[in-house]
Amino acid sequence: MNPEEQEALGLLSQDFSLEFSGDPDSSRILQQLADQVAHFLENKPDLLFSYFYRMDIDEQEVAQILQEPQEEPVNLMLAQLIFNRQVARARTKIQYRQPPLDWEMDEDS
Repeated sequence: MNPEEQEALGLLSQDFSLEFSGDPDSSRILQQLADQVAHFLENKPDLLFSYFYRMDIDEQEVAQILQEPQEEPVNLMLAQLIFNRQVARARTKIQYRQPPLDWEMDEDS
């Protein structure tokens, strides 16, 4: 798993309670995420849509998946959108990560 996917997994684990032993591949992550998305669609759709908003997932893409007939399961397609967005966020976060500031305090001040 590359660093972006690792960072994305950390972000996803918080919101969607994903748990893995070892180093999961992206297909295992997507399947577990898709299961959680299906649960949210059935039981807590408002919470799922608030996650979409907070993650800045394109509303038109979500609407297209939900409104048009799909060849793949809807929950899997939404999970793919979520995963791709979190990987993009992680990539940006890693790219612009700042080194910790080395503050030296003057004891006389």
